[in-house]
Amino acid sequence: MTLEILEIGVKPLGIVDELESNMKLREAWILPTPILPTPLLPTPKDYQDHILALEVKKVGEDSRTMVNVPYVGKRTELETWLLTFAEPLEKVVKHYIEDVFDTFLHKVFQPSVLKGSTEPTKVATKHLQVLIGRNVILNARSAAIDYANYLVDSVKENTFTSNDYYLTEITKDFENIHGTLLENMSDSYKLEMQTHLHVVCGLRAFVKLRTFSLPDTIQLHFTKALNDLVKETEKEIGDQMMSESSISMIKESARSIARRNFYLEREEKIKHTLEEISLL
Repeated sequence: MTLEILEIGVKPLGIVDELESNMKLREAWILPTPILPTPLLPTPKDYQDHILALEVKKVGEDSRTMVNVPYVGKRTELETWLLTFAEPLEKVVKHYIEDVFDTFLHKVFQPSVLKGSTEPTKVATKHLQVLIGRNVILNARSAAIDYANYLVDSVKENTFTSNDYYLTEITKDFENIHGTLLENMSDSYKLEMQTHLHVVCGLRAFVKLRTFSLPDTIQLHFTKALNDLVKETEKEIGDQMMSESSISMIKESARSIARRNFYLEREEKIKHTLEEISLL
């Protein structure tokens, strides 16, 4: 789950023509010379950064950098890319939920109940599995889905962060990493695209900051939810197995019935004997 979230990142929206974008980048790329040993062609990362910068430009915001943006207002770019981040995040989290509950049901709950089942309690055990599966486990799973929806909605809508220091530092790291793209470009390209490339670095930094915190947040929640589910399941098993409906389903063997009748008859004889003695 953690690796899947970390791999989401910032991807192009698909709102600019890729071939046209790549051609424009190659046209602005400075060819290598003995004085300026520029790489012969842009790297795939350069092409993606260029496409993202064009998309940022197309979205049409001002030229402020991303640093401190969470405290001075929202940006359309950030809101736009958070939507694209939230969609795969939702799939990852809900797939994780399915794995958690499938594991609990098929590898913890059902084997434990079957192991504790005997021939006389077989009918009651099956009834118990259905009852807990429908009431306890299904309710817990629904609560987990509600949490996932709430989390994803928060990721979509929340462009604020309390980790402004780390946002600034991570943004600088991305600017240093991707600064080579501008070094290899013509002056006209730098004039047109530098601001948008800085915004791309800010977008990458904000999403990376989110991805650092989300896996632990999700794991903490579901560790607590799973512990609560185990406790609730144990309680429900105890309550149901002591209920009259479950006791009535327990099928005793003929030997057990005969033994119980024997003891009851003996107790009845002893009772009558004691009553007769008391009259003497």
